[in-house]
Amino acid sequence: MKAFFLLIGLFGIHLLSHSQDLNQTIRGKVIDQELESEIIGARVFAFGPEGDTLKQATDIEGDFAFRNIPIGRYTLVVSMMGYETRFLPDILLSSGKEQVLNVWLQESTKDMNEMVIKGNDGHEVDNDMAVVSARSFSMDEASRYAGSFNDPARMAQSFAGVSSNNDGDNEIVIRGNSPRGVLWRLEGVEIPNPNHFADQGASGGAISMINSNVMANSDFYTGAFPADYGNALSGVFDIRFRKGNNEKREYALGASVLGLDASLEGPFSKNYNGSYLINYRYSTTKMLSLMNIDVAGEALPVFQDLSYNISLPTKKAGNFTIFGLGGISQIEEDEPDYRSDFTMKMGTTGMTHRIMLGDKSVLKTVVSLSGTVNDIVDYEIDSLNVFYNDWNRQLTNTNIIGSSTLTTKLNSRHTLKFGVIANHMAFDMHFDNMNEDIWQRETYLQSDGNTQLLQSFVAWKWRITPELALNAGLHGTYFALNSYQTVEPRAGIKWQLNDQQSINAGFGIHSRREDLGLYFGEQTLSDGSKVMANKNLDFTKAIHYVLGHDMTIKKLHIKTEAYYQTLSNVPIIDRPDSYISAINFGSAFTTDSLSNGGTGENYGVELTVEKYFSDSYFFMFTGSLFNSTYVAGDGKKRNTRYNGNYACNLTIGKEYYVGKNGKNNTLSFNFRMNWAGGRRITPILLDESIAAGEEIRDENNIFAKRANDYFRLDFLFSYKTNKAKSTRVLKIDIQNVTNRGNMWNEFYFDDTQSIRQINQMGLLPVIGYQIIF
Repeated sequence: MKAFFLLIGLFGIHLLSHSQDLNQTIRGKVIDQELESEIIGARVFAFGPEGDTLKQATDIEGDFAFRNIPIGRYTLVVSMMGYETRFLPDILLSSGKEQVLNVWLQESTKDMNEMVIKGNDGHEVDNDMAVVSARSFSMDEASRYAGSFNDPARMAQSFAGVSSNNDGDNEIVIRGNSPRGVLWRLEGVEIPNPNHFADQGASGGAISMINSNVMANSDFYTGAFPADYGNALSGVFDIRFRKGNNEKREYALGASVLGLDASLEGPFSKNYNGSYLINYRYSTTKMLSLMNIDVAGEALPVFQDLSYNISLPTKKAGNFTIFGLGGISQIEEDEPDYRSDFTMKMGTTGMTHRIMLGDKSVLKTVVSLSGTVNDIVDYEIDSLNVFYNDWNRQLTNTNIIGSSTLTTKLNSRHTLKFGVIANHMAFDMHFDNMNEDIWQRETYLQSDGNTQLLQSFVAWKWRITPELALNAGLHGTYFALNSYQTVEPRAGIKWQLNDQQSINAGFGIHSRREDLGLYFGEQTLSDGSKVMANKNLDFTKAIHYVLGHDMTIKKLHIKTEAYYQTLSNVPIIDRPDSYISAINFGSAFTTDSLSNGGTGENYGVELTVEKYFSDSYFFMFTGSLFNSTYVAGDGKKRNTRYNGNYACNLTIGKEYYVGKNGKNNTLSFNFRMNWAGGRRITPILLDESIAAGEEIRDENNIFAKRANDYFRLDFLFSYKTNKAKSTRVLKIDIQNVTNRGNMWNEFYFDDTQSIRQINQMGLLPVIGYQIIF
């Protein structure tokens, strides 16, 4: 409570602070969308908070700058003869930090002497090969959504087609698929799961290592993604880091009940356009424990992460960037009869190089090194009250990836893209436990070595008319471990009916290899020998069909999509009595013998109604109706674990200007409501459990029962004060305001011979303060 009253005191000081006229800078670069080359002479208009209009043209390096202008929210309009005009609404300019932008323009297919006016809502992805099931999101959005804690994955849980009914995990369930089907990319290359406290093979965790402080506008795909993307079944998170300020040094310091974070950025020198950006965060739940808020039982989770982006442009050799992301998370649990140590480490670093090849082509190359360490050690107590090592698991993966993409714009109608990706994967895996029947250790996994995953793609965009565009491509993958290969066609079409409406359709075959731990699980045969029964597993495959309609009515954007997906080659236990399928795995480790005999089916319809930020408020409503089923070895069609059938989200935000000088201080209220069908669980047979003295599930009705509906209301309050050389932000982000006990699962307890419901996390307040200067 002391911390709460201290922050209330800070809020009062803010309200009483002296107001003054404050100015800052908006600047940036205008870039060709296909070639990423600078556009000279583009006209840039800035419409300010007082109704004033500023204008200028980009210089020989494509740069523009509006310096010493009043703080507030701006709309930029960027136009160039022969290009489609770009609108950038809702650009917040604060006193503590310059606003540095990259503005992408797409060449028009109309007469080069004609200026084409085309609205842009700010959420179109930068990949012009994507026409369906795609959305861009910004750093500002990731920090604005209530309950997201600056985590892009938690923010995405508000988007159409995404459902999550897990308070303790940011896993992304897209259109009923397992979250393991999500691909994470950073700066154009695949990276390991970038989430803290993540299990081996999972794609989610407690919180993301990617801090919104370092993010540039990034893309999120939920189906039928372009040919650029491989090794993904359900969706893609394509994250980009922003460049640091190359003209002045800027800093940000933050403190909250979850810990501390700091970032710094700036130029290397006044005569060089290079820059650096570094962000570090250390976090612990110790403060929450002192507030009597239970987030992990007796355990004390601790995590830290570091991210950086270093821009090194040259005059003739192209532009180089060095990027990196790493995190460590630990949980130590110590109870009278049980101890457990969990450690998860993830790191990736790489270099990108982009160079123009003439006027029509650009070559982008990325080389990266990444790895993960996932260790779990459990101890239990024996009959003599002595702890013994019951369970050990040490899994280490290392990836060296090289990627090169050549983009050629033949003319305004035709763009070609070619790419190759080589991934060298090394691994060292060990898993053993104590067989308490014979008191001997048994090894389930002991393997080390390396293998390769090779990918290539070709994509073609044909703008048939100014209103009609076709994207087509092929993606090929080869897995050296077992020599399996696949070639996957992709296609998308967009028909712009008028300035307000478009119809979109997409198709794609997609595949994903399993986590290496699944291939190298060892089985012990009757003669004592060991075999890797799953080494020859094929890729799991999915076929996506999407049909969509986009409409803009004044300031409202309404988007509807219907989809149908089939899955094949899903790993299952190939027995006539087995219901086990990898389609329900949240992580990916088993020593059972699997085959590719499983199938699955997903279909549904989604609606998004969104008002982007204007007139000091925004809102977004998303609704999804879907069905997700699978067939395993027994041939029965069942609900998948993730088949909640429906999901609904409502996000609302409102800003108020307060204080003597109205634009200096901003009071914001943001709400988010999440309502979804509960998790699928298998019913417990009470009479049979009582008779057996242990829990017995009804294996004739696997995932037949749906937990109670999931409902959560989150609230975010923020107060921002602009000073002469700094911006200060007070935030109170409360997850589950109503303290509703959402059902996680139910279990049988033999001491009471009853079934008890286990609920998820209750109310969770996160109070924080940040200074940007």
